[in-house]
Amino acid sequence: MKKGDRVPIGFQAHYPGQDMKWTETYTGNTVIEAGERLFHRSSGKLKSFYPRVTCCSFTPESMSDYIFCLIPREAIKVSCFDGDEVRVDLEKYADCVDIFYIGTGTTEPIRDHLGRVVSRKTTLRILPGFEKCR
Repeated sequence: MKKGDRVPIGFQAHYPGQDMKWTETYTGNTVIEAGERLFHRSSGKLKSFYPRVTCCSFTPESMSDYIFCLIPREAIKVSCFDGDEVRVDLEKYADCVDIFYIGTGTTEPIRDHLGRVVSRKTTLRILPGFEKCR
């Protein structure tokens, strides 16, 4: 798979199970309009998405590993959680969203003079034009 390739949604997808517990607080719902973008990170390069609820963000700014962009062809309702997280029901919306592999990101720690991590720097290597939600 190369940058820009469309990634299908289907039950044929290999889904090993959720790799971390969701602990974020639900803050409400919102509508993502057709053409707006959401971003998903994965520790592995996915060949397809399993049709289930998946986490996304409004921006790829701090994402590492493999980055995917979800673009609805019509308005979809998503659940919002703490910070920048939204959850999309890919089973419900499989026929009206497109997902593309757009590149990778790496995050490196920034340390102070004592070697403590004080911040992180993320470098994105994604397709131009995919930096923002709109």
